[in-house]
Amino acid sequence: MDETKKTDIPQAADQTQVSQPADQAEGKQAADKAEVKNPAAKQPEPEYFTLKAKPPKKKPKEDVEIAKKIANRYLGIQALEKIVNAKKARKKKKELELRFKTPETPEEFYDRAQKYVTGAECSVPFQERALYYQKAADMFAGAEDYNDAPELAKSYAELAEKVRTEGYENAYAEAVRKKESASSSDDWFEAARAFERISGYRDADQLAQECEQTLARRASLKKPLRALLVLVIFGLLFAGVSFSRTDVFHYHLAQAAHRAGLESVATTFFANSHGYRNSDKMLDEIRYSEGQNAYAEGDYKKALSYYEKCSETYPGLQQRLDECNYALGKKLLEEGHNKQAKECFKACSEGYQDRELCIDECNYNQGLDALEKLDYEEAVSHFVNSHNFADSADLRVEPELVLLRTAMPGDKVYFGSKQYIVLDRQGQNLTLLSSKLTEEQPYNDVLAPVSWKNCSLRATLNSQAYLDELFSAREQALIQKTRVDKGTDRLYLLSKEEYLRYQEIMGSKDALWWLRDNGDDPDSAKFVSDKGMVMESGYPVNSTDIYGRAALQITIPEA
Repeated sequence: MDETKKTDIPQAADQTQVSQPADQAEGKQAADKAEVKNPAAKQPEPEYFTLKAKPPKKKPKEDVEIAKKIANRYLGIQALEKIVNAKKARKKKKELELRFKTPETPEEFYDRAQKYVTGAECSVPFQERALYYQKAADMFAGAEDYNDAPELAKSYAELAEKVRTEGYENAYAEAVRKKESASSSDDWFEAARAFERISGYRDADQLAQECEQTLARRASLKKPLRALLVLVIFGLLFAGVSFSRTDVFHYHLAQAAHRAGLESVATTFFANSHGYRNSDKMLDEIRYSEGQNAYAEGDYKKALSYYEKCSETYPGLQQRLDECNYALGKKLLEEGHNKQAKECFKACSEGYQDRELCIDECNYNQGLDALEKLDYEEAVSHFVNSHNFADSADLRVEPELVLLRTAMPGDKVYFGSKQYIVLDRQGQNLTLLSSKLTEEQPYNDVLAPVSWKNCSLRATLNSQAYLDELFSAREQALIQKTRVDKGTDRLYLLSKEEYLRYQEIMGSKDALWWLRDNGDDPDSAKFVSDKGMVMESGYPVNSTDIYGRAALQITIPEA
């Protein structure tokens, strides 16, 4: 019998079957052959004729590593389950207060109220301005008797109502004026949009519908002319008339196509008229109008494609671009396309509506996605750039620690809201130096003999307010108090000796930054030049032309 057809006899079988006489064995082989030739013959009992299992292959080392990664990923996904659920819930919430951590103390309510007041002053749409004022009033009310909170709560509630009432009335009057003076399709479109912005106020919805009906009638009147005009245009083009090659001819064909509502044809001919008469202006008007139509239909990408072709100086263009980018960004954010949404929000003008908050939300969501994929470096980067949106400061700590546990001298790592260079590592103790220079700042506020121990820069770097700005509570707990010049600091400047020790690791910077040693005079301090040289003579301590660059030591807990 073939090797592949050998059978295993179970241990439960009768031992007499194993040691059979030769004649019995021959008879059994004959019976087996008969059964093969006769398919209808009785099949052998499966318990006595189970195919022998092949020995399992030894798993290569790579498979074991993959299995470990899968297991780690599974555990990571389990740990992030709450985060993912929170992310889904957050997308369904559109109330403005959910963008911030809920205040707990009267001071926090008071501070939040002041932020809403600032937001109101920066807002252009009156509805949004009124909303911010009302939120401020609610927050002041939540501050109870803290400072002048009760009086401010009342005044901002009244201001919100005033802005809302006057805003609707003025917007309604302006929309009516646009409707009464409308003469072109663009005018009727603008009037309809003006009424739509105040939907629900008086008869704004009805008047908006009337404007849209007028637009539809104007469009339907042009339709019968379009087919005839197309035939005329292409007939002239293919007739070989020399006049058809001139800018004048293209200009008049463009005008005819525009009057018939063939905007794509009109655009082509205006472009081929090479600036004849007002062809450039007409091109801008058509593209602008087509952009408006696409925006009204909710096709923001198409609207942007039209607006971006308009001249940069076209009146009202920037406002339209902001509206389109913002609306497209919101739509993409809803659909979970955070990277593309962020690009749209960045394209908006600075200060446009809640542009900055939307960018923070995109970064926050990207951080969650990266964390879910166990891409820790990407996650930390996005959480840092979300500027403490929601709980990003807390979420960045764990991936930070994962990266710090394997960081070596020369590596760049995130810790808190900034990036640092690892200068030294002794077991779980790391010495870090700010990778990016902070703002230009004096060593001391006034020109006077001063050392590191009593200079204003040391007081600033080690103040609780500054630490809170850069680090979360968990991160602050990892920062060690370092013995520096007979004192203890959490953040400090490097000395000349420390700089020279780590100079090759940190590289050069095209800027000036302070060292903590005094220069030749007691009212000066040494600094590093933009060429990486130590300037021994120093510079006056009150100079604002030199940067600060903080160092710190942290201890990483074991995993």
